[in-house]
Amino acid sequence: MQNLLLILLMAVSPLAAESTEHANHQDWSNCNASESEQVIQGCTAIVQAGQESSQRLAEAFHNRGIAYKRENKFADAIGDFTQSLRLNPDYAEAYYQRALVYGHRGEYDQALQDYNQLIHLNSKFAKGFYGRGWVYMHMGDYDRAKPDLDQALALDPKYVDALCERGLWYTHKNYIDQAIWDYSQALAIDSSYADAFVLRGNAYSCKRQYDLAIRDFDWALTLDPISADGFYNRGLAYESEGDFSKAIPDFDQALRLKPGDADAYLGRGWAYSQNKDYDRAIRDYSQALQIDPTNERALRNRRAAYFDKGEYTDAFADYWRLRRIKLGAWGITIRLGLLLISIGILIKVALKRL
Repeated sequence: MQNLLLILLMAVSPLAAESTEHANHQDWSNCNASESEQVIQGCTAIVQAGQESSQRLAEAFHNRGIAYKRENKFADAIGDFTQSLRLNPDYAEAYYQRALVYGHRGEYDQALQDYNQLIHLNSKFAKGFYGRGWVYMHMGDYDRAKPDLDQALALDPKYVDALCERGLWYTHKNYIDQAIWDYSQALAIDSSYADAFVLRGNAYSCKRQYDLAIRDFDWALTLDPISADGFYNRGLAYESEGDFSKAIPDFDQALRLKPGDADAYLGRGWAYSQNKDYDRAIRDYSQALQIDPTNERALRNRRAAYFDKGEYTDAFADYWRLRRIKLGAWGITIRLGLLLISIGILIKVALKRL
């Protein structure tokens, strides 16, 4: 009987090993798939089994982190990339992916640390320099951004995103011709890149070449008919040309696609004001102020609309709201105090003369 059991066990063991090996192969196939749900399922099975080497487990965490990132589960993605790096501290791709998520979340200091480590591990990785330059741009550190963007393009001259980001740097510095050159280079590489048309259109608008700007915005909207930026910026270009009848429908579309855009409400409000449609203008400025209560431009424009409409009390109220934003409560109190003192002195002087 004992010999029979031993024989049965020897027969079953290869079958069990083969089944486990098959399951492991299927898990890795899922872990490397393109569908996020499939990746998460396969990588989770590998992680929970815990039978792989540290390097292979790091890969599973990395792959699952990318799937979480695609699903906008950014906290889970960061957790997986962090675990991946604990298992393999030299995993450059994991630093890159975690830096992308930190940047998306606006956690720029953490993103910079990861990009620094990534560049230390691989100084030939153009995306590392571009990513760090992008972070510097969003932090307002333009002096550090430019060398990184230049280096990214030195490593990969056809890096479209880097060309567009450097174009933004040139635009910020008011080097508009250089910006247009970079955007044009990007479009020569990828003529289907709608955002590059929007950016070049904005640069043309900076030069007051509105016909060229509108042409680029038209191309952008042909490529991407749901580009809120395309509609908004074309609306501004039409507005700058004084064509408010075309500007207003573009702002309408921009707000349909991006309802919380205070700038689009401001743009449409200004167009209504120029058409002397003050009620609609005031409504749009008020909507912009609901989104951003400290928006000085919205207050100034609404004050002017109230004044033009003859509603002087409301215009005066907006004037004081604007002063409160500019000076703060203490600033207004001090100025009112000085005004009252001045009035008191003038009254005393006048009484003495009587």
